Amino acid sequence: ILRYAKECTGAKVVLFTGDDMYSLRQVSLSPLYWMNRVAIRGKIRRTLKNAEICYCVSDTQREELRSEFGDKFRIMRKGMEIADGVPTHGRLGSVVDFVYAGNLLGGKRWKTLSMLASEIHRLNEGGVKCRLYIYTGEMLTHRIRRLLNFPGEVLLMGEVPSSAIGEILS
Repeated sequence: ILRYAKECTGAKVVLFTGDDMYSLRQVSLSPLYWMNRVAIRGKIRRTLKNAEICYCVSDTQREELRSEFGDKFRIMRKGMEIADGVPTHGRLGSVVDFVYAGNLLGGKRWKTLSMLASEIHRLNEGGVKCRLYIYTGEMLTHRIRRLLNFPGEVLLMGEVPSSAIGEILS
């Protein structure tokens, strides 16, 4: 659809990619997984070639994609303002708030968040410097609740409507 819209309108395309759906550095013994991966990779390749600017979330991803598609990749993270295509960063407050909104049980997200929670707890020794807000509607197991149990540092906020996420992240 994107390629068709660009062809019909001549509009410039700006993309954002957060997940690694392109690289082949994955682990799976399933032939179906690899068939799907290669099919998706081809579609992503065609889409990236049509973009004027592509935003991604990590330096590693930017460098990997830049080597194949050229110097049209920029980093975009929460809190960034983009004026004239040049990102500027605001100053951080005395307490840095991290926000996760989404599913926890799919994949290993809860494990990643529990590692982040432990690190935040370690950094907060001597006073709160960071907090992690988790918005999810999923029923968490006792084990996951125990791993995220850092009162005042990790806050399980429950489910919110998707329309509220923009306000929460700002």
